[in-house]
Amino acid sequence: MRLGKKRAKTGIRQRELMEQIYTLYEQKLYAAAFGILGQVQQAEDAVQDTFVKLVKYLPQITAADDEKTKRLVMQILRSTAIDQYRKNHRESERLTAEESLEQENTLVEFPVKSVEDRELLERIFRQLPREALEVIRLRCYYGFTNRETAQILDISEDAASKRLERAKKLVESKLEEVESYEKKDNCVFSEAYRTAQGN
Repeated sequence: MRLGKKRAKTGIRQRELMEQIYTLYEQKLYAAAFGILGQVQQAEDAVQDTFVKLVKYLPQITAADDEKTKRLVMQILRSTAIDQYRKNHRESERLTAEESLEQENTLVEFPVKSVEDRELLERIFRQLPREALEVIRLRCYYGFTNRETAQILDISEDAASKRLERAKKLVESKLEEVESYEKKDNCVFSEAYRTAQGN
């Protein structure tokens, strides 16, 4: 009888704890999921899956607002969203670089100074191999670190870094091929990669 009461109390406590965690983190989880996936429905699904996966950890959680709880919840969400991102990536491999660019409505937001600059960059990105376009998107558009990019692409950090460098050199070489392109001290390309080089 005592065992039954104890289990009942434990169940009530865990439900209350889950409600507290949901109230505290649901919006943050959704924002993080949407930042990775870029789709409302998939972001909502990732949040729901996160709470489902969290259930088995409830016995070890002491407080909803504990820093360890926050790290655990975000870790589960990130893993869930990245898994979905990889699934999306596998399903979209058939897309060409041009189709991918159109689908994302300009994958990389460059601080262009003129319509001509934007048109030039769009032409160049349409010519990039899928791997180059992908690493630029993750590092410069979504703002992932080199480590996160490596995890998403399922490659080593060294490989992710080298892939970005190759992509940068490829864009630079294509820019140099365009006779009408004039290099400036604060050119469009160098500004665009300023944040990416810090990681």
